[in-house]
Amino acid sequence: MADMAKFFEALSERAYKENDLSDVTYAMCEADVKFRQFFLDFFFKDAHLDASKVTIEREHSEANGRPDFWIKDEEGISYIVEVKIWDGNHHFEQYYDILDGRGEAEGNTSPRTDNKIWRRLGYIANYESVKDVKVGTFDKKSIEVCRVATWKEFLEGLSLYAYFDDSAIKAYAEYVKHVSPFDDFKVPEHWVIETEDFKAIKTFDDNLKAVIAQNAGVKLYTGSPRRFRSMQWMGQFFEWTIGDGNMELAGKKVWGWIGARYTDKGAVVCVEFEDMSGWGKPVCDCYKGNVKGGILRFYAKDSASVATRPEELQKFFGAVLNAVQNGFNLCAEDVIYCMSEAYVRNYSTPLLSMKCLPFALKNHFIDKDFTHKMAECGYDFAFVYGNDQEMPDSHCGRYFELRKKSEDKEAGNRTIYRGWIGVDYNSSCCKDKNREDSGTYWDAPVFSIEISKDLPAAESLPENSWGWRCVELGEKKEWKLAFAEAKDKLLNVVKRNSKQDC
Repeated sequence: MADMAKFFEALSERAYKENDLSDVTYAMCEADVKFRQFFLDFFFKDAHLDASKVTIEREHSEANGRPDFWIKDEEGISYIVEVKIWDGNHHFEQYYDILDGRGEAEGNTSPRTDNKIWRRLGYIANYESVKDVKVGTFDKKSIEVCRVATWKEFLEGLSLYAYFDDSAIKAYAEYVKHVSPFDDFKVPEHWVIETEDFKAIKTFDDNLKAVIAQNAGVKLYTGSPRRFRSMQWMGQFFEWTIGDGNMELAGKKVWGWIGARYTDKGAVVCVEFEDMSGWGKPVCDCYKGNVKGGILRFYAKDSASVATRPEELQKFFGAVLNAVQNGFNLCAEDVIYCMSEAYVRNYSTPLLSMKCLPFALKNHFIDKDFTHKMAECGYDFAFVYGNDQEMPDSHCGRYFELRKKSEDKEAGNRTIYRGWIGVDYNSSCCKDKNREDSGTYWDAPVFSIEISKDLPAAESLPENSWGWRCVELGEKKEWKLAFAEAKDKLLNVVKRNSKQDC
């Protein structure tokens, strides 16, 4: 019999994006009628939907949108569930219009105030703030008009039913925890987009590779993309052939990870061994009492110093390896590591910028005023995924698309211009390809907007050696002010290409 826990654990390593979560949840609905009924009741309990009689489609396409879950009951009444993890592009009104049956071409401008329609919309995300998003003509909070929930609440609901005594449903719940870890993180009110912090991130990443190379029997392992996960962790895997000392481990080859995990207090530096065959199981078997959630984790007590000083990082990493290799008591009080985050004294603030910036962009950049002004200029603005949108040793930001509105409402007939916004600190890209003295982004990191040179209005902007037209936004500014400036400058660029008075 297949081990469902291991199946979903392995799946979480590869299928961890928003669409993946939607696909897996859809598959569970199709495969298990108990789960399907729970899913329907969780979002639409008062509708008394019968899991055996409804139809569920993934990404059903309508003229003005493509919701994640399209549900129809036996009477043909439609319901929508939209799935999010971190994405801050909210389209509550768009889904109302779909449920109301109004298309883009119909020009229906009546107020979106029908509570019966709003109650047919379900929305789920990884953060509580989605419940406070203002929606509808009456400008109420989303939680007041439709079913808005978090993944934490969804899994709490499943646990109340003891996962229906089904190993697959319980394993699915663990999968959700891996790809959508519960996080009440909030960007600090006065957090500053400090470009020097991002240089510290690249330096830390370089230092990780250096300390791995400095230890006997240890070498860098680059075979897993899990070394980095957006807004969750950054680090490097290593391969270790354990030397003499601990007779149970001597000569064995294991794989571990060293890096930083982001918390609401700051970034904490860790060394980890996974309790999995082919990874860190031999080490974990020797210290079963210290394995939590399938991981043997060592925290740097003074993560602030370890993150910024190479000698402290080496001391920390060496102490962990020495303790394991020689069979020491892992909980010794006089060492620089600890086995519980509760004993961490100092967190790293600069490394946390790698979480703050993408989190703020996804959840706070787009607002109604900006969307309205963009629409007046003939464009829709939306963040889109790109697998190279952020790299710890190079840049941190998000791709976006400027989607030109057209008189032709048929799908697929819209001109799209791609862009990127974030902090660039790459050492190989020249800031202005036409100026020999422009330097690289490592010489002078900058918070900037990069726009496709295909956008006619961007012709007058400087072009970097990657081929993007660039608008620089500065080196150090409070994030809300920086976002306001970014939106103003982006609108100014778009206005040059608009025949409309915007």
